[in-house]
Amino acid sequence: MESCQNGKHLGQLLFGYCSNIQCISNLKTFCDICKYHHDEHYQDLQQLDSLDNIKLKNNEQMNQMGNFIENQQKFYLEFLATFKEMDLRNLKIDYQNNNDLIDQLKQIVKIESVLNTALPICQNVQQSCTLIMQELNKLKKNKEQEIQEKPKQGKKQKLIQKQGMKQKQLSQKQVISEIKQWQDFKLHFSQKFKYKWIKILNNGQMAKNEDDRGMVICEPMLPKKGQYRFAFGINENSYLIWIGICHKEFLMQNDFKTYFDEKPICNNGVYLVNNYGVAYSHLPTDNTESFIFSPDDLIIVYVDMDKGNITWKSKVSNNKYSMKFDATQDVHACAGITSFSPVFLVEKF
Repeated sequence: MESCQNGKHLGQLLFGYCSNIQCISNLKTFCDICKYHHDEHYQDLQQLDSLDNIKLKNNEQMNQMGNFIENQQKFYLEFLATFKEMDLRNLKIDYQNNNDLIDQLKQIVKIESVLNTALPICQNVQQSCTLIMQELNKLKKNKEQEIQEKPKQGKKQKLIQKQGMKQKQLSQKQVISEIKQWQDFKLHFSQKFKYKWIKILNNGQMAKNEDDRGMVICEPMLPKKGQYRFAFGINENSYLIWIGICHKEFLMQNDFKTYFDEKPICNNGVYLVNNYGVAYSHLPTDNTESFIFSPDDLIIVYVDMDKGNITWKSKVSNNKYSMKFDATQDVHACAGITSFSPVFLVEKF
């Protein structure tokens, strides 16, 4: 069964149609909800299951009309023959009785009156039937076109679904590719390569500075090829910390101190960002502003050894910052910490 064509009545089934020609409703068909728009002419509502009976009744009436028209054609021919035999010019000669003459004239006038009445009615009937035939032919043509278009629509729908499926599979492959691209790199803070006041806790997963400020190296060294990621957890009460990568020899030469500004703008051996949004680079760069870390943040570091590119991403704010680094030299992950600002490595993020 068809559904209601009223957009507000989605899912409602059609029960019938309105046969009232003067009905002002936009839709002649009705469902259980919109039938109340026809309360003023409820008797004109027809059920869909009564259409076959109506069609059968129409066929009977059409047959009756056809028989009537056929009989009228015969009668018309007989009447026309009789009418033509009348010689109106010699009525006075043929009818010596004046009463017969008057009666004959009355009949002629009645014929004129009947024709004047019947002709417009017949014309209106013919015009109405013509309009109905045009509408039926239009519906038939639309139905034939719909039948012809249905396979095309089906193919088009299948094509759209196929394209959507391909796009979905492509997106999934891209996501999988991105996931596979970055290898989680397991690190630990070095007991050997660190500032003298830094203590390593929790099996190498936490670094804490008991005095001043300094750097600590993470081991092992990053491989020369590939894309790697690792993460540092930030304590809510951290004062000042640095996170990134470095060329270890430069830090060793400086006793793992964090006096980067005393070096030239470049050649300091580090690629770092701190929680106040300041960036430091061993290579010349025009941009030294990154993003501010949030309290209890998680900073994920992406290191592309093939392209020589490093990116920091905040898990809390989703902010990112990237810079180039010298991938021809050995590279280690590292962190810089101050008193009462511990930093810890996160394996699952």
